[in-house]
Amino acid sequence: MMINKIHLGDSLKILKQIPDNSVDLIVTDPPYELSVGGRANRGVLKGFNTLAGEDIKKIVNGFDYQNYFKEFSRVLKRFHLFMFCSNKQLSVLLNIANEYNLTYTVLIWNKYNAAPFTSNSWKNDIEYIIHFKEKGISFKGDNKVYTHPMEVSKYGHPTEKPLKLIEKYIKIGSNENDVVLDPFLGSGTTVNACINLKRQYIGIEIDKKYYKIACEREQKAKGEWGLFVTKEQG
Repeated sequence: MMINKIHLGDSLKILKQIPDNSVDLIVTDPPYELSVGGRANRGVLKGFNTLAGEDIKKIVNGFDYQNYFKEFSRVLKRFHLFMFCSNKQLSVLLNIANEYNLTYTVLIWNKYNAAPFTSNSWKNDIEYIIHFKEKGISFKGDNKVYTHPMEVSKYGHPTEKPLKLIEKYIKIGSNENDVVLDPFLGSGTTVNACINLKRQYIGIEIDKKYYKIACEREQKAKGEWGLFVTKEQG
């Protein structure tokens, strides 16, 4: 398995090709479980009106929690994961954390420029990130709430997260030259952040459109910063 590379395909299948105990950190934004018609989800769903019905289903129907965590546990040297999630996923993910005997902290991204209040709903000004880790994992602690505005994607991805937000969690959870994995890469923000921060990376994306965009961002970031190390695993 080549690191410092973006892979196209089903991430659960590609994960099985990654050697045991070869990844230092996972930072990822998997498909949420959301009600597309729900008023409370309008902020999260911003930009979805440009997607066809089947494309929306890929993003709002969640993922195979048990099988992904099984692979995460295998490829990580020690379990260390930052995962974005929706309200509906919190209880499922925390139950899995207990199954794997992981400690966890629910972190919050405060989006102060979210859409204004509407009747019978809360302002959609937060998203959740769960920090999962084995006991004994060291990390560079910070505030649990991170305030940063929502940003319109330059690449047309409806759920793209700000680069500075992803960089924050990579810096907290890893050191230079560590291997960071994102199995739900989207438009490539995690890879961009890894290059900026001198981390090794493995990115996986199933959608050909966003895979292409992610590769273009990767090449641009390499050109700006220079690729520090290239290794081959497996």
